[in-house]
Amino acid sequence: MASTQTQSATTISQSRIRLRLGAHESILGIILIVALVAMALLSDQFFTIDNLLNQARLMSEVSLLALPMTYVIITGGIDLSA
Repeated sequence: MASTQTQSATTISQSRIRLRLGAHESILGIILIVALVAMALLSDQFFTIDNLLNQARLMSEVSLLALPMTYVIITGGIDLSA
């Protein structure tokens, strides 16, 4: 009986954590969309092909380093806990 209550309490707390994380991610997504719309309205050169290509070039350098590092950390190839 006690283990059933513990399991249900654990399940409830896990669902609350997932719900809160989802809410925070949604808020960040909304903030990103608002920022993009604001920049598009304030600047005539924000959504131009030249600017988008420039941003893609800048992001490619970071992503070429970040994606393999993320893969190594997720698969447990490196331990950052110490």
